[in-house]
Amino acid sequence: MDISALNTPTVMQCALDALASKMDGSAAADNTVNRRVPVFSNCLRYAVELDRLPSLPLAKADWTPPETDDEIDFRYVPGPAGPSDRRPHRGLRHRQGRPSP
Repeated sequence: MDISALNTPTVMQCALDALASKMDGSAAADNTVNRRVPVFSNCLRYAVELDRLPSLPLAKADWTPPETDDEIDFRYVPGPAGPSDRRPHRGLRHRQGRPSP
């Protein structure tokens, strides 16, 4: 694809939609999209700097990133460390020749 095609809003829309999806076509995670879009923007800025593009085409595309879900999934958040969590660490200290506190 010719890089000048990115100047058209429809091509830019398709490119941004591709950043928001995985290779199998399903929606990418919010964090993934939030990492990909700035990288793509920097690539476009570099193309403008090299005079491959006349202007930054991101402003021409009417695209909003998918809404992020800032809710915490507690299934993946460790709980507070209790006394039972500290016992294995004392055993490791003892093996390394250090007395446990």
